[in-house]
Amino acid sequence: LFGYVNDKDVFGQFYLKHLAKRLILGRSNSVDAEQIVIGKLKQVCGNPFVSKFTGMIKDLMLARSLQNAFVQFVHAEKLSAAAAAAA
Repeated sequence: LFGYVNDKDVFGQFYLKHLAKRLILGRSNSVDAEQIVIGKLKQVCGNPFVSKFTGMIKDLMLARSLQNAFVQFVHAEKLSAAAAAAA
């Protein structure tokens, strides 16, 4: 399908906008599926074309891991505060 698109830059901007919306709102079915599509676009158009897409995916994964670490930290702090209060 991508081979039939005349203006690749317009498609890139469209895909970028909608990818951002899917990632922010959590509407993407799978990050792995998004990575597969980005990988196929990379094969056709090259790394510079998809660098923003891959950056968005990496930022999302980093944000998720930081959020999980923060939740674990807060949970551990609550447990230690409760233990200190009980003692």
